[in-house]
Amino acid sequence: VMWNTLRQMAGLLLKNALVTPPLPKNTPTDALGRPLPGHGGRMALPPDAAAEIKHGLLRCIADEETAVRSSASTAIARCCTAAVALGKSLGAFAVKQWGELLPFLLQCIVAGNEESATPAEDAAAMGALVTLRKLLEDIPNCLSRDAPASSFQDMVPALLRSLRCPSEGRRKEALACLNCFIEPMPGSLVAHMNDYLGGLSALAADPSPSVRRLVCQGIVAMLNSRTEYLQPHMVSIAEFMLRAT
Repeated sequence: VMWNTLRQMAGLLLKNALVTPPLPKNTPTDALGRPLPGHGGRMALPPDAAAEIKHGLLRCIADEETAVRSSASTAIARCCTAAVALGKSLGAFAVKQWGELLPFLLQCIVAGNEESATPAEDAAAMGALVTLRKLLEDIPNCLSRDAPASSFQDMVPALLRSLRCPSEGRRKEALACLNCFIEPMPGSLVAHMNDYLGGLSALAADPSPSVRRLVCQGIVAMLNSRTEYLQPHMVSIAEFMLRAT
């Protein structure tokens, strides 16, 4: 237990160090510690160090310990998000420069969907879903634009299959991910819209209140921006929303 607590703390410290890289020595700063205009940016990681860290983070989101997976997924999501703003100093963690990130997440989710999945594969699938959900919450448009196209297109079918998983946690994370796709609306979700709506319908009676809450959130998001897909189902949607409230 102590070792896993230390690993979790190490992950959080690593995340904080990465998203706030140190300034070069003697860089003049303002009262908040920010470099003054015209005095350069923050230090960048050497490529070999960045590659080692990225490899370690991917390995940790497949860890058997929930706390370690959570810490690693947070580090990945925050680094990818910070890379959008920090540019060169954290460029190695930009989605476009981290070509193996989304394929690895997809691989873990697909493996966990198999009936013959081992406990280790189940844990890895959960870690991948949590990581993907955090990325989609923070940088959905960047992910849809910069991630490898083939992996991004295959992600929606994999998530739809995860909706049928016996694990409540996996169903919840998969649905949260799919709901995050509504705003950017990639072509893969449009192509599988009937399957997504069918998934919402099937989960409307899910025993988990958290899953049913996400069903409501998905419907509301669709009503706010993609009403045309819901027009044929308005009566059943109204009945469900009345029952849910």
